[in-house]
Amino acid sequence: MEYLISSSSSSSSLSPSTSDSDPDHSSRFRRHRRDKDQRRRSDRKDSKRREKDDKERRIREETETEIDNQGKRRRQYLILTKMEIRPRKRDLGFSLKPLS
Repeated sequence: MEYLISSSSSSSSLSPSTSDSDPDHSSRFRRHRRDKDQRRRSDRKDSKRREKDDKERRIREETETEIDNQGKRRRQYLILTKMEIRPRKRDLGFSLKPLS
């Protein structure tokens, strides 16, 4: 808020400026205030959206890692269970062949 300084004989005092000096002041102030509130609201929404996106991304990454680890364990298990040692006829050695 603007103040006009008026000097009296003994001391100077501060008094709020009247709308006569600046008729547009109150509307400018309201507009400024409204814009400021809207910015604050949008910033709050953005931060909430960012937090939500970060949380979803973190969960997705953890899930993908877990799925990947499960896949690796599953593949190792399938390799170990589906392969069987059978003697070869030619060299009487051993070979890994899938069960079918």
